[in-house]
Amino acid sequence: MALENRKNAVDATTAFHTRGIRSDDVDAQASSYPVIVSLDSNGVMSGGCYMATYLTELFAWIKANPGATATISAAIIAVCGVIFSAFSAFVTGRRSVYISSVTAERSKWIEKLRSNIAELLQVCAAINNETQRTHGYDDRRNRADGLISLISLQLNPADEDGIDKNLIAHLRILVKATTKSPDEFRKEEEKFVRHSQFMLKEEWEKVKSEARGSISKIWHKIRGKKCARRCAYKRFVREELPWASMNK
Repeated sequence: MALENRKNAVDATTAFHTRGIRSDDVDAQASSYPVIVSLDSNGVMSGGCYMATYLTELFAWIKANPGATATISAAIIAVCGVIFSAFSAFVTGRRSVYISSVTAERSKWIEKLRSNIAELLQVCAAINNETQRTHGYDDRRNRADGLISLISLQLNPADEDGIDKNLIAHLRILVKATTKSPDEFRKEEEKFVRHSQFMLKEEWEKVKSEARGSISKIWHKIRGKKCARRCAYKRFVREELPWASMNK
C-alpha cells in the first residue's frame, strides 16, 4: 500500500511539473504532450528523466509552433545585438579616454623636451662666445649642466632604436665642444640638432600611432615607414656619429 501511494505521488508531481506526463493515475486532460516517464522497481523516477522530459516537450513545442520559434529567435538575436553594442561602446569609450589622456600628456612632454633642448643650445652657444673671465660664465656652465640632467631624465636610455641613449651621450659632447673654436662648435651643434630631430620625429610618430589605433600600427608596418626612419638614422650615425651605437 505504501509503495502504491509513493508511485501515485511521484506520478502526480511529475505531471504537475511537466504539464502532461502520461500515467495511469493522471487525468487524460493533463497529458497534452505524449512523454513517457519510467519508474524503477521502487517507484522512483530514473536518472536523467527530468531533463529528457523537458527537452522532449521543448522540441515538440518548437515543431508545433514554427512561427513563434522564429519570433523568439529574432528576439534573442536582437537582445544579443544590444548587449554587444553596449559592451562595444563601453570598451571604445574607455579606450578613447585613455588615448586622449596619453596623447595629450605625451604632446606636452615633447613640447617641454623641445624647449629644453633649444635652451641648452642657446646656453652652449653663449658659452662658446665667451671666455672663462666673462661675467656670468660660471652661471651658464651651471645652467648647461642642469639642462643636461633634465633632458637626460626626459629620455629613455633603453629605447628600442637607441636614439635616446645616443642623444644622452651627445649632450656631454655638445657641452665639451663649447671650449673649441666657433667653427668646430657650430659643426657639433648642427649634428646635435639633426640628432634631436630624429628623436622628436620618432616620438611624434608614436603620438600619431597611439591616436589612430592598432590598425594604423599594422598599416605603417606594412608600408615600412618605421623601417625607413630607422635606416635613415643608421646612416646618420654611421656618417656623423662614429662614437654612437645602434640597437639591432
